[in-house]
Amino acid sequence: MDLSQVKALFSTTDYQRGMEYYRQGRVTDMRCSKTDTELNVSCTVRGSKDYTVQFVRRKDSRLHISCSCPRFADVGRCKHLAAAMIAFLSEPPRTCAPGSDRYARRVLQRYLQISQESDEPFQTPIRLCAVLHDGYGSEYPSFSLRVGYDRLYNVQNIRDFLGNVEQRRTVVYGKGLTLAHDLALFEPKAQAMIRLLMNEYGRYRSLSSYYMGYAPPDHRKNEITLTGDSFDRWFDLLSDAPVDYAGSHPLTLMQKDPQVRLLIAEEGGGARLAVQTPCPYRFFGSYRSLYALGGGTLLRCSGEFREKIYPLLESGQQTMFLAKKDLPTFCGCVLPALGEQVEVEDPQELFQSYIPDPCTVCFYFDMEQDTLLVKPVFRYDTHSIAFDDASEPDGVRRNKKEEGAALLFVRRFFQQQDRQFVLRGEDAAYDFLTGAIDAFRRRGEVYFSDRLNRKRLQPAPASIGLSVSDGLLTLTLDTGGYPPEELSGLYRSMLLRRKYHRLPDGRYLELDGSSCEKLAEMAQMLQLSDRELSRGKATLPAYRGLYLDELLSGTDGIRVSRDSQLRSMIRNFKTLSESDYALPSELHAQLRPYQQTGYQWLKTLEGYGFGGILADEMGLGKTLQMIAFLSSVPRKTAGAPSLVVCPASLIYNWGDELQKFAPHLRCQLILGNAAERERLRAEAAAYDVWVSSYELIRQDIEAYTMLQFYCCVLDEAQHIKNASTLASKAVKRLSCRQRFVLTGTPIENRLSELWNLFDFLMPGYLYTNHAFREKLEKPILKSKDPGAESHLRRLVQPFILRRLKKDVLKELPPKEEYVRKISLSEEERKLYYACVQAAVADLGDGQGKLQILAALTRLRQVCCDPGLCFENYDGPASKLDACVELCEAMVENGHQILLFSQFTSMLDRVRARLDALHISSFTLQGSTSKEKRASMVKAFNAGEASVFLISLKAGGTGLNLTAADIVIHFDPWWNQAAQDQATDRAHRIGQQAHVQVYKLIAKDTIEEKILELQEKKAALLDTISGCEETRILNMSSEELLSLLKS
Repeated sequence: MDLSQVKALFSTTDYQRGMEYYRQGRVTDMRCSKTDTELNVSCTVRGSKDYTVQFVRRKDSRLHISCSCPRFADVGRCKHLAAAMIAFLSEPPRTCAPGSDRYARRVLQRYLQISQESDEPFQTPIRLCAVLHDGYGSEYPSFSLRVGYDRLYNVQNIRDFLGNVEQRRTVVYGKGLTLAHDLALFEPKAQAMIRLLMNEYGRYRSLSSYYMGYAPPDHRKNEITLTGDSFDRWFDLLSDAPVDYAGSHPLTLMQKDPQVRLLIAEEGGGARLAVQTPCPYRFFGSYRSLYALGGGTLLRCSGEFREKIYPLLESGQQTMFLAKKDLPTFCGCVLPALGEQVEVEDPQELFQSYIPDPCTVCFYFDMEQDTLLVKPVFRYDTHSIAFDDASEPDGVRRNKKEEGAALLFVRRFFQQQDRQFVLRGEDAAYDFLTGAIDAFRRRGEVYFSDRLNRKRLQPAPASIGLSVSDGLLTLTLDTGGYPPEELSGLYRSMLLRRKYHRLPDGRYLELDGSSCEKLAEMAQMLQLSDRELSRGKATLPAYRGLYLDELLSGTDGIRVSRDSQLRSMIRNFKTLSESDYALPSELHAQLRPYQQTGYQWLKTLEGYGFGGILADEMGLGKTLQMIAFLSSVPRKTAGAPSLVVCPASLIYNWGDELQKFAPHLRCQLILGNAAERERLRAEAAAYDVWVSSYELIRQDIEAYTMLQFYCCVLDEAQHIKNASTLASKAVKRLSCRQRFVLTGTPIENRLSELWNLFDFLMPGYLYTNHAFREKLEKPILKSKDPGAESHLRRLVQPFILRRLKKDVLKELPPKEEYVRKISLSEEERKLYYACVQAAVADLGDGQGKLQILAALTRLRQVCCDPGLCFENYDGPASKLDACVELCEAMVENGHQILLFSQFTSMLDRVRARLDALHISSFTLQGSTSKEKRASMVKAFNAGEASVFLISLKAGGTGLNLTAADIVIHFDPWWNQAAQDQATDRAHRIGQQAHVQVYKLIAKDTIEEKILELQEKKAALLDTISGCEETRILNMSSEELLSLLKS
């Protein structure tokens, strides 16, 4: 940088004046420091006062400049800066030693200031006193300052004083006082006052630049006026000691209300009021604080005084005349507000004579076309006065306060038009009449015109008749005057949560839980046609009787009559334990009490031709209860065999159980190749029970449709949860009189699974699939509609029987669950997070669920053992090590273990490690044959192996492995119910030992998120039977992707 470059930075005038300042020697105290990145120069230039100049030249040639003068603040250039730069180039400092950069200097300066402020002062603290100067009218007072030690000197210019403190200047006030204006040298209270004033002057500078043009006249430079919050803070700061008051004695600052007296005397046609205070007060303040100055005190009044008493004093008039007609208003509005804060003297008891009469507000409503009208009327005993009547009837003292409040209330809802208030629009009128009208009733008396009353529909009590005959339910309906064809429209209004339903003829019905709403709900859920509603009669399947009984029980406004057969059916379902169905004598088993109840329930359903879901928790003996039922309907009694459809892995298990508990039943297992199955079907014509798998039924469905069965039982029916699968479609084509479903999880992921089970049991009971989604599934899952949940519960509860082990098996040994979080090694952790980043980068947004789920599966495999994904990986496998260590310890202590994993390749790795430790094990996978599966189960229960390695999907259901008392879940699965089913292979009837369940979770990975999802269960099964399931498949792609990004 040279002089020509400097000259180019400034105007001609600034450069020439800068050169003059340099030649006159006004540039002093030049300091220079240099670092690797910048050159920092500072100095003092003497103008009308001393100004600090600084310029910094960066390594990238950028120049940063500053000066403390006002001109630089306005235009960013000045003569002082020009003089400093000319001086630096003309007479550079001899040394430019490396110095601290500006950031470090700023830190040092701040901490130096703090240390000085915190040290004990080495001399007597400087005093700073405020002197209050009174203002005019309601203005805030101003105040000046005095500064010094024993003798105080007036501060002539407050702005300069604050600048001196900010710059720590030394100033001569007179022969007897020279002050170093260092904030740390002032008294603590003075320091607080200075900081307050600095804030205020900063605000004035802002206002003067942009808004108010604030520039106090010269003779006021020694005063400042604080207002609002700033004055409140000043009052708080100085209220502990008297404050000097210009021209008078010091003021005492207090938080107190002035004393007020009110005198009344009769005068002419009214009364003379005199307002007195102990001394004249001048009031000033803001909406937040009111101050009273007078009598040697400055009082800050309470909020109650400001709101209720000050209006009496605000005019400043000590007396006022009140006309006779206004005395009731004064007595009704003003006196109650004054309360006990004002001393009232009324020697003639005038006020007592003018207390307003009690007023009753009456609201008269009418309706003209689509406009609602209301006329407020004020009733005083026998006098009724319209709201717009200003007259004063003889003997009536009107309560203007009550009248005014009532009119203000009406105007919140209505617009005034002539002599009435109006609300336009039919929708707005109906909304008001079914909502805000209650507020009017609470405020006064409400009257409806005959015309408006005719708009309100008030049906008579409805009546319903129910009768059962030959498996059909006959329903007769009388809606009590409500148009039957409008029930569907009424239900739509209910779904929209409207407060009323408007009929085509203009009438409206308030939706307040009336009997008509219950009828609309019933008609919608039963899907009654308009023709059936108009006739008032419908014929339905008998199974609807249980739903209707629950729906209509305890409903006010509806008379319900039930015939004897319906009452008997309802009674039988409510008293299962008292039913007359005896257990078959041929059954080779002792049923527990709850299992006997299950048998009675199955027989009761059979008696009425209903299907049902036996949904007991895993391990409670659903198979045994069903075998007891099948024993009661052998072929010779029922006229046809019964069919059990189950997963292929359970066919032999069913054969064993039937042989064990019901050896009198001839059972045929239909399996093998197509020719063998055809031969077995032909041989089984005279058998009692057939058993086959879902897959084989699907393959042979054309042959099965030619056969007639008495009862069809679907075991582990979650296998047909998807209505679109071929297996699901096949079992629905089977011809049978009775149908039952066995499953511990009637809902795994979505409510539509429940619909599909009922579509097999009693087609049409839960409507069509589309109607079920619209009426029930969407309102429950998306809107959390309690009404829809209640509907579904009423519909399905009679046909689902679910018991939990904790409720019915008090003698079952306890089950303890433990979560073991395993920290991955550094190498595994780096590999895991690299896979996370790669997955996020590859997927991005807008990906489908399958791609995202595939990425999540890969991450889960890395958590189990990176070798599952990377062939050449030879690093540590922390989770595998922890699992094998746990197995070794448990086996050494005599335990048998069930170990589940989603990944068969992981089971292979675990088996290899167990083999190396000479720990015996079996492995069950999807490829394991049914025969080998059955033999391994028997061998394990006989103690021939210590660990049973099981694929979760292949062995999570249908196994009885009570020899094990340790269950290990190597990796978590999205569906908590699937893991619970696997656990219950051991924790079930027959278990004698305490069962311990270990969940192995890789810390700080997606496995922890899966665990959180399991804990945040969706209340699907709980909606109908008190259990909960997870809903991973209901998650959106965005939600799945968030598992990667979170």
